[in-house]
Amino acid sequence: MRKRYRKPHRHRRRKSIFKRKFFWVSSFTLASFAGLLYLFIFSDFFQVAGISVQGQESELAQHIEDLVEGRLEKKFLFIGSRSIFLVNSGKLREVILQKFPQVGELEIEKTFPNILNLALAERQEVGVFCFTRRSFSEGGLDNCFLLDKNGVIFAPATEDLTLPKLSNLTLETEPTLGSKVIDQETLNIILELEKNLKNISPEEFLLVSTERLNVKTQDGFEVYFSLKKSLGEQITALLTLLESALPPEKRTLLEYIDLRFDRIFVYPAL
Repeated sequence: MRKRYRKPHRHRRRKSIFKRKFFWVSSFTLASFAGLLYLFIFSDFFQVAGISVQGQESELAQHIEDLVEGRLEKKFLFIGSRSIFLVNSGKLREVILQKFPQVGELEIEKTFPNILNLALAERQEVGVFCFTRRSFSEGGLDNCFLLDKNGVIFAPATEDLTLPKLSNLTLETEPTLGSKVIDQETLNIILELEKNLKNISPEEFLLVSTERLNVKTQDGFEVYFSLKKSLGEQITALLTLLESALPPEKRTLLEYIDLRFDRIFVYPAL
């Protein structure tokens, strides 16, 4: 029987991993990534070294700087870092505005490589808001707050300022600092009345509903305004009535003047 001859199988030797192009490309990519990660996150070059708060020289600026300083340290891969790239400007702005309701405007800008610039403006009071009318009638400022032009309360009213005082009976819950207690359109109406009714010295503005605003005067009587009618026409009608039919000596006898309808109602009729 004839034997078959098999040619020996030759095994190709595997190429060393160190000679493979893929290994070196991957290693270079990984090393580059690690180097950039260290540069941007952990190197001293990009660690926040300064915080600049512009727009205020008051104690408020120092408090804000302290808050920002305390929130700079972040954990990245379980290692602490103050990298400017890890600063979330939007979140930081939100925290500052919530913590300091007296701040009305705030911009945060990163100045590379390692400076944070904060530009802020404090709210300016245009009125005093009290949650309950009782605070006005008793002559105190308990539960009263400073109000800015946007209708936001931002600080307790600690002294009797020469500002228009107002209440809003449409509120269902007691407001907190930083919340809006009156819409801007109604607030503008109140400020307009304050400016145009100096001769009857408004003491208090009471928002009764979305359609009615009461104004209590220094003489004790109230004027009822409609928020749905022309404010200018109502002011003109009131001033004309006061000048022609209600001299100062009669005004102390009044309880109210109602301007909400086509006909003006005066009670009691004098």
